Amino acid sequence: MPMPMSFNPRAPLLEAIAELRATQDPLALLQARTPPLATLALLLPDYRDRQLTPGRESDHVSGDHLLEAFLDYMERLSTEPPGDEDLRDAPLLENWCAGLMDPFPRLFGQVTGHPRLRLNARIFTSPYCQLRPEKGWARTWSRFYRLGQYDRGVLDGLKRDGVIASHSRIIEPWL
Repeated sequence: MPMPMSFNPRAPLLEAIAELRATQDPLALLQARTPPLATLALLLPDYRDRQLTPGRESDHVSGDHLLEAFLDYMERLSTEPPGDEDLRDAPLLENWCAGLMDPFPRLFGQVTGHPRLRLNARIFTSPYCQLRPEKGWARTWSRFYRLGQYDRGVLDGLKRDGVIASHSRIIEPWL
């Protein structure tokens, strides 16, 4: 899957958000198969479902307002830094690297302190929105992570063990 020229590995969805805001037909553009646009297209239904509160379905955002609210939310995830409390409670991702996997930009590594995963589990995260290795953190769709030691080889190990698809590839132009 070719990577668009404007792809920013530190905030991989920002250019796609701007592109969607600028187009006359954002829903048609969401059908594109470039990784950032495909990522947004696949996250939109999850965002919509998160907006539905049992017993308050009439309060949820819909239609064009849904897309605008979603883009606002994704822009915040892609630009706002964590607070001290966010990082204090964040899982630690050791021996990590960034990569592209069907079509999401993700982080791969070994996690500790995750609320739902076993200690030292080898994982790939939900799509990441912001990556700040020099500051020791990353923001994914679902949470912040503290970043430990970088290890480009983790992706190859996960591919070799059949945990991830063999066509997954590393993202590292920011190093």
